[in-house]
Amino acid sequence: LEDVAQTPTYSVPATVVARNTPSISAEIAAAVTEIPVLVGDRVEQGALLARLDCRRYEAQRDSAESALAQAKPNRLFSSRQLGRTEDLRRKNSISEELLDQRQTELAANRTLEQGAAAALSQATIDVDACVLRAPLDAIVTATHASVGAYVTPGMPVVALSATSDQEVSVSLRADQVESFNTALSRYFEHGGQALALELRTIIPVFDSISRTREARLTFRSTSAMPGTPGRVTWRGQQSRVPAEFLLRRDLQIGVFILAQD
Repeated sequence: LEDVAQTPTYSVPATVVARNTPSISAEIAAAVTEIPVLVGDRVEQGALLARLDCRRYEAQRDSAESALAQAKPNRLFSSRQLGRTEDLRRKNSISEELLDQRQTELAANRTLEQGAAAALSQATIDVDACVLRAPLDAIVTATHASVGAYVTPGMPVVALSATSDQEVSVSLRADQVESFNTALSRYFEHGGQALALELRTIIPVFDSISRTREARLTFRSTSAMPGTPGRVTWRGQQSRVPAEFLLRRDLQIGVFILAQD
């Protein structure tokens, strides 16, 4: 039987998908002043994707810096005044009411300083949001805004597709899951190439419409571009005898074996 037994090979349609496809959106309301990238461009992490009109937010930041610069010395002055008042109070030279007044003034000025610092921090964040940059190495797949357009928070500006960490997605029938999970090797075949794969997971949920389970695989070395169609093939571990060798005798199915003298 070893001479005729075969290990079955299975094949299912597959698609390469990008693990990360971020849509870079505006975080502030402003007009677009520059979009230096085009669809299809490759961009590195940190590359400029778009620039927004930042004049209003820069003015708000400058105002916040001035408010903080004013609040800090007021808080320091109140702190020194409270220190002198406490010394005089210990000598019974002033009333308890004046001490309470100095403590209240310090608390109020400290609150004003904290509020000014928070306003400056928010203004700085808004200024930084005037520039949209790529969060990872990627390909530009779409631009959703044009120079001169007014964007609001949450509005997409540029869409990206990561150039690394691609995965292969396949749909498996219930009878294919076990052999796929225990297969010693799996390959993504496309354009005459067979690229080695590593099983990452078989999602433990059946699709209610197709009655299949999705499996995700990663490339061991060489990968394919996102969106590439192909087939995933794998070889089962259990050997089987081809159907042409099977015979039925007395309601039993078996094979004839030639016994040598």
